[in-house]
Amino acid sequence: MKKINYVNSVQKSVNREFNDFKESELKKTKNEIFNDYYQIYFYEEMSNFLINNDDSLLDTLHWECLNQDKGNILNFMYQYYLKNEYASINNYEDLTDLVVEYNNKFHHNILNKEAIAE
Repeated sequence: MKKINYVNSVQKSVNREFNDFKESELKKTKNEIFNDYYQIYFYEEMSNFLINNDDSLLDTLHWECLNQDKGNILNFMYQYYLKNEYASINNYEDLTDLVVEYNNKFHHNILNKEAIAE
């Protein structure tokens, strides 16, 4: 059985999702784009974090969790971010915390499975 490279899979998915989002935004009016600034900023920061991450900031297990949301990682993370009043995306530490918190909330089954195996 071939082992899945979760980092690579997530990075490809995020890159594709970001490019689709960007293409969609560029079809909008200037005013619509201006109003979407916050989402654009989040997508750019989170995609840069995930795509340029050499996997040292996130455990393999967190990449596996994100892989479950393939195709919607940025969208799901953004929706979670909007509802989390303490979330921040100012630096890589904040982004790491956000991903870990997101995974703990929505992918605890994967995280718990690994904890039980240990």
